[in-house]
Amino acid sequence: MANVNRIRVNVWGAEYSLMSADPPEYVRGLAGELNRQLEALSNQQEHISQITALVLCSINALDEANKARADADARRVQSDEYVAAADGLRQSAESARAAERDARDRCDALKAQLDGARAQLREQEKALGETDALRVRLAEAEKRLEGYSALSDELEDARARLTRLDRLETQLASVRAELEDARSRLEDCQIRWAALPDEQPEASAPQNAPEPSAAQRV
Repeated sequence: MANVNRIRVNVWGAEYSLMSADPPEYVRGLAGELNRQLEALSNQQEHISQITALVLCSINALDEANKARADADARRVQSDEYVAAADGLRQSAESARAAERDARDRCDALKAQLDGARAQLREQEKALGETDALRVRLAEAEKRLEGYSALSDELEDARARLTRLDRLETQLASVRAELEDARSRLEDCQIRWAALPDEQPEASAPQNAPEPSAAQRV
């Protein structure tokens, strides 16, 4: 289990004690970013109250979190579609490989048959001189061997499918990387939201921090 750190942060003049498993530098960085956003709102609107500024920052954080979640969901759906397409192409590739193996076996059988026919022709020519029938059989075997060119075309098509599968797997890896980045952004927004105080100190006495909420008490 990760160690939980007690971290004190200052948000717009108020001190808060937080419990977090994240590094203190990271949590303080979130508090610093919140202070910068509050300062920017204060510069834009001189008379804005602390609670109003915090509400605006909270809405912005929720907006970013919702957009990051929607983007992650969309990329997850796209990733699932890529996976399904990759599975389909992989099955097609397996079928193509099986067809290739069958074609090779058939080619080997035809070559063996052709060699046998040629050997038989030579024997017949030596023994009897009756070569016409054997020549016909040899021509038929050679025609069947020519059919191997069609199987070669099927092999080339299978290789093209494998190439498309490789490109698709590369795209899938890129989508997964983008999905991990979106998840990281979502976790960052959630941590920033968790770090926001539930109550704010009165503007007239910023030196006295309000009592933290139940989620913020140490």
